[in-house]
Amino acid sequence: MKILVVWDRMGDYHRIRTETYKKQFGTDKLFTADLGSSDNLYHWKNTEGEGHYSLSKLPAGKRDIKRRFAQFKQIIKEHKIQKVVLSGYGKPEYLLFTLWLKTKRIDCYYFAESWYPGSYIMDRVKNKFLQKFVRGIFASGERAKEHFSKRLNFPVNLIRTGYSVVDNNHFLYTRNISEVEEALAKKPVLLCVARHSPEKNLLILIRSFQNSDLYPNWKLRIVGGGPLTEDLKKEVQDPSKVELMHWQSYHDLPKLYKEASCFILPSSFEPWGLVVNEAMAASLPVILSKQCGCVPDLLDGNGFVFDALDTKMLIGTLNKLNSTSAEELHGMGKRSFHIIKNYIPTTWAQNLNTLLKN
Repeated sequence: MKILVVWDRMGDYHRIRTETYKKQFGTDKLFTADLGSSDNLYHWKNTEGEGHYSLSKLPAGKRDIKRRFAQFKQIIKEHKIQKVVLSGYGKPEYLLFTLWLKTKRIDCYYFAESWYPGSYIMDRVKNKFLQKFVRGIFASGERAKEHFSKRLNFPVNLIRTGYSVVDNNHFLYTRNISEVEEALAKKPVLLCVARHSPEKNLLILIRSFQNSDLYPNWKLRIVGGGPLTEDLKKEVQDPSKVELMHWQSYHDLPKLYKEASCFILPSSFEPWGLVVNEAMAASLPVILSKQCGCVPDLLDGNGFVFDALDTKMLIGTLNKLNSTSAEELHGMGKRSFHIIKNYIPTTWAQNLNTLLKN
């Protein structure tokens, strides 16, 4: 069974997943490709070679359909690919690839994190398309599974969950109770790793933090960078209490999680939220908006949830954190570490392999 996996960009998360798959099921069975050699969001290294291809020299966000289609077909032919996994149907390239694969009788599968509802008509169109052209779906978690099985009527037996994993070992950190107590006695850090863009809801986070009981004793650190950075700076009353950092490399992120006492992701739109996996691997309690797709899978006694559209509720949640003892925080962190043990590249590879056997 020769497999080709195509992402927008082959990045740090994807690399460890595919490397793990190759170790388990054979290095000559899985090939990967991305739409472009760069992108406008991340500073991932170009990994062309060793079974990986870039379908275009242009950034992934730039149109280059004709060249990408030609390269895609060439890879299929050269390696005699029998199964292809695409990153959904959100780009015209993926739709074209899907239709062409059907004509060649090559099985097509999708990665999927989507769970937000669309219009009735659009959902009907998606239902017909998926039923006709897609052999199986590798979904992020329970919300995505329910979205495709119930709203889009895709056969539930052709859906596997467990797509959204990170290399837990890269972020691994276990802290003892004395570390938690020491941090609370000094200036504990509430960490948020999120791009400075509207859907991350960071303006509301800053305002809520500055009006919460946390503000006198805690520090909010937001790691990201993006189009709203200057607007966020204007909202900050005291830079020593609210720190805005530019995007940090994959190599540097573990140190930031280690220095934190709690993690928050306040997004108003978030298909999953891989940064939550990272924080939990570092044994952190988590505060999540209910709009984060990972909530049903990853939040269970290890933190708090709030509505991203309710500022008063967020302030109240931050006040709860302020009154949480070191023992309770430590227990939540241990719970995070326990939950995330099941979300690893090994299970990703196993689940994908099981799906591809359908």
